[in-house]
Amino acid sequence: MKMLMIFFLAINCGIVSGQTPEKTQKESIKKLSWLLGEWSGTGVVNMGGKKNIILYLRESVRPSLDSTIYIINGQGFERDSLTKKDVMVHDAFAVVSFDERQNRFRWNAWRIPGGTYGDLAITLGDKSFEWSTNVQGGQTRYKARLNEKGQWIEVGEFSKDGIKWFEFITLTLDKKLK
Repeated sequence: MKMLMIFFLAINCGIVSGQTPEKTQKESIKKLSWLLGEWSGTGVVNMGGKKNIILYLRESVRPSLDSTIYIINGQGFERDSLTKKDVMVHDAFAVVSFDERQNRFRWNAWRIPGGTYGDLAITLGDKSFEWSTNVQGGQTRYKARLNEKGQWIEVGEFSKDGIKWFEFITLTLDKKLK
């Protein structure tokens, strides 16, 4: 019985399998490596009665904790028509990780205005990802992808009922070359 318990403990700790949680996390998070770097561009916003508002955006994506997680910082600015100065209207922070026990990616995000999104599931495709969250009055979902020009394209949509969706933001970001 003691040997059986030691064997199961060894498997759970990765000794027998040779795969540590960190190694699994590093290998899995690489599916999002196309995001790494400094990005900037514009977004077009249609919400709150405002149409075609242009935002200037910056996104920084970097690995952390020995490349087991990615940290994303994003900021959006709107040009004040009177002062001609850029005013921050969006400030966001996210941590993307892979949970090897649940075999899924996690998206933990915070933003101002709007507060915390929380622990959300993220679905990956080939150089693309999607995530969604419940918000006041409905649900939002975001679909991001790398296009053929190497640009990060992201579309945000809102739905009151989960059936009919309204596009409220489209981002086009270019990667800063080193």
